[in-house]
Amino acid sequence: MTLKEQNEAAMTLYQSDYLTMGEMALLTGRYGLIKHDGQLGGTTLNDANTKPFNVIEQMREDLTYVKLKHLAKSDVVNNHETLLKKIEHHQNGINTHA
Repeated sequence: MTLKEQNEAAMTLYQSDYLTMGEMALLTGRYGLIKHDGQLGGTTLNDANTKPFNVIEQMREDLTYVKLKHLAKSDVVNNHETLLKKIEHHQNGINTHA
């Protein structure tokens, strides 16, 4: 999945009430900034539109970083864990929204 595809998927999941607005914002923010500015942190708009990456693996790495910077049971950590579980369940076809 590319950042553009992640952006589109997050918007669709938000519109179907699977994601909260905050979760959608977290998943679409990077692409939005790249689209607006043309690049971010070395990632160009062309990269964001064409280079695949593993969304779940990136979220796991982000969660590891968040846990190092925040208290173990902070809202930030809990929010990241919840979103990661939702995305994993969605990818595996498990309906957690029913």
